[in-house]
Amino acid sequence: MRARSDYFDRDDRTIWWTKPEQDGEPWWRRPVDETWWEKEALQRYWLLAILMDTAVKIAYTGCSTAWMLDVDRARGTPQRFLMTFESIGSAVARLQQQLK
Repeated sequence: MRARSDYFDRDDRTIWWTKPEQDGEPWWRRPVDETWWEKEALQRYWLLAILMDTAVKIAYTGCSTAWMLDVDRARGTPQRFLMTFESIGSAVARLQQQLK
């Protein structure tokens, strides 16, 4: 994103696209401008950043499982391990709230 856009250098950053009105022509019949493409890519970028938490949790658990099992054996009792994951719907809602 940084290579193709000046988004991160702007003071007035937004990932939301506003439909320009031109000559009474509906917006969906006009050629798509670069701004729309940029905003769509930025929305995907930030949603991926929010959802990256899930991948990090899975990797962390995978890397630490052997250690947790060793600690359980040394202690003599199993340990309960609980992890919660954010749904895509709540991630999208958070994206809409944080980046307006």
